[in-house]
Formats: sequence, C-alpha cells, structure tokens
Amino acid sequence: MTSLDAATPWHDERWREKGDNPLQAGLRLQQAWWRQECLAQPEAGHAHPVQPGKKQPKRNQLVSTMLPETVEITANLMTDEAVAAYGDAKDRPGTAPHLIQEDRLRRDLLASQPLCFNLFGHLAQAEPDALLPWVQTFAPDATRVAGIRLGYAPSAAELGEEPLGTSAFDAFIEYDLPEGRLGFVGVQTMYAEDLSKGLALPPAGSAARAKYVAETELRDWQDGAADVLLGHRRNLQFWYHQLLAQRTRALVKADDGSQKYAENVVVVVASRLDTSARSTVDKVARLLGDDDRGTLRFCTLEDVIDAVEGHEPWKHSLWQRYTDFTPVQRELAEGSPLRES
Repeated sequence: MTSLDAATPWHDERWREKGDNPLQAGLRLQQAWWRQECLAQPEAGHAHPVQPGKKQPKRNQLVSTMLPETVEITANLMTDEAVAAYGDAKDRPGTAPHLIQEDRLRRDLLASQPLCFNLFGHLAQAEPDALLPWVQTFAPDATRVAGIRLGYAPSAAELGEEPLGTSAFDAFIEYDLPEGRLGFVGVQTMYAEDLSKGLALPPAGSAARAKYVAETELRDWQDGAADVLLGHRRNLQFWYHQLLAQRTRALVKADDGSQKYAENVVVVVASRLDTSARSTVDKVARLLGDDDRGTLRFCTLEDVIDAVEGHEPWKHSLWQRYTDFTPVQRELAEGSPLRES
C-alpha cells in the first residue's frame, strides 16, 4: 500500500487512527470532511509539535484533522467573535501559558478547545445574554449573563491561597441573581477525548494524591468519595473540575469581603453520542454530598446550541460542523455510533 500524502482524500482508510474508539473514528471523519469540503483545505497538516518534556513521536505524522502549518487562526475559529475571544483569553493577565494553546486552536479541527471558542467564545463577544435560556436550565433564578471568560481559573490572589492544581474552566459563565447576588457555570467541553486515556492517577503516597484527598474531605462529598474517585482515571477530570468549582465558590470574595458567589454548577458539554462522558459525570455526581447535589451535570452540545435565541447563521455553521453527520454516513464503520438507523 502506498504511503499517505497531504492531499489524500479525507475518507481514505489510511487516515484511520488505530487508537481511536468508534466515536472518535466517526468524529475524525467528520472533521476531515469539514477540512476538505467546507474549508476547501485539500491538504492535511502534521501533528502538534512536541511539548517540552514530552516523549518524542516516532515520525513526523500527517493527520487528516490537522490543518497545514501555514493557516491563519480564522480557519479553525469560525467567526470574528471567536477570534476576538482568543485574543482576550491569550492576553488576560495571569493566564497560564498551557491553558490557551495557539497551535491547537489554529490547526486542530478535532480538539475540544476550538469547539469551546467557536461556541462560548463567540457568544462572549457577540451577546453573552443570548445564553441566558441555557443557563436558566441549571440556574432557574438567573436574570442575566454578566460575562463569559475562556480558559479561566481563579488566581492565588482571588482565592487567598495557592490554587489546588492547574485545572481551569474551559468557559466560566458569571450570571446575576436577585438581590445583587452572583452565580457561575463552570463549563468543561469535550468532543473527541477518550476518558480512559485522560489524566494520570497521582501515585499512592504522593503529595498530589494527599492534596486532592484532603480537599475532597474538606468539601461537600460523601465519606470515602476520594477513594472511589481514585479507583479509575476516567473520573479524574470531572472530580478536579468539581473541586475547582467548590473552591471558587467558597474562597473567592466580593469587594466587601463577603462570599462572591451564592451558587454554581459545573456542566460537562459533549456530543449527544458521548455515552462515556455522560455516564462518568453521573458516577462522579452521585458521590457529592447533599448540599452540592445537582452541581455537576451533563449537557449535550446540541442542547446548548438549540437554547440560544437568534444568531441563526452561526448556529447553522455549528450544527453543520459538529452535529450533522449526514455527509460521512457512507464512510462510517459498521456499528459506529454516528450511523443513522
């Protein structure tokens, strides 16, 4: 079999990645189709450059869902507003360099970070309050979306102590409540991630493990929750984000020294077909204590888009790129979750 070149058609079987699960394989086809047919980018790009301290790849690999190295960020970020949101997040004082990854935003069609900027970043610039109907599905008393920040975690100055770790909210949506109170939605977006290949478990006896266990015992979780959560790495992302939200609500202060946020919810936004993310969120949520019951939720990407009022051209583009799998039906493997009955 001949080797791949950058212009190999998007549906060629040689683009398949051996490590993809069925959902990832289908989504990879979708984004490769988007590259060639909608963006009119006939050539694929190479994998991300190796980050310092990471293992070197075996070869300089072409990837069907990577754009060429020469493209502008406007190729992957779909609106001027999404691009502006990138500029705001990149230049915000105190943003950790690892939170906003320029090469991923510019070239990686399959990554969840561009999805987050195309969805929440667009609205952050265009009309934050257009998201209010969606926020109200989790926070019925919300009266206005006050602002949306991308790649945000409270700083040591805001917390009054050092952060627990390096986790950040993909999107942080602040909303108004009656009587001058505030709440927030901490969003984690997912698209083609495999939770089983996610964060590494802190080694037994390590300071990192002890830190997260102690924080869990301090916050509103059931007795023994940390031991259960450490039992599988699949749980870690949602556990860490929930701890980040609990610390934000408990420690961040208003100007008068009172607790800034009266309520919050963490929402994991993923494809309707991502049963792994949905079930893992449910498992972690069941370990929360009574006071925080319901503060970790799963929501489909489709439901977020559908809840926004107006902005029809933008919504149509999101539907076409991320949720309408009609163009790839003939190329999907038997049993793919993207196949229509």
